[in-house]
Amino acid sequence: MTNNNLPSWNDTPLKKSIIDFVEKITNESGPDFIPETERIATFDNDGTLWTEQPLQVELFFALDRAKEQAKLNPDLLISV
Repeated sequence: MTNNNLPSWNDTPLKKSIIDFVEKITNESGPDFIPETERIATFDNDGTLWTEQPLQVELFFALDRAKEQAKLNPDLLISV
């Protein structure tokens, strides 16, 4: 990688660590190489790894969980 990576970041040990990691796993001749099909991309949200739209993920999880619980206990279903 070039020095132009993450230009808005301060030069810190964390930045170096991230760049070193990406270089290590993308080096096809290296022992730590990970093929693109096996990589997972995430977005940084104020220091935590999260998807780009976290509310949607939480909502989908809650809805799926409610469906699972309703199968176990039909009394949880509401009629409209």
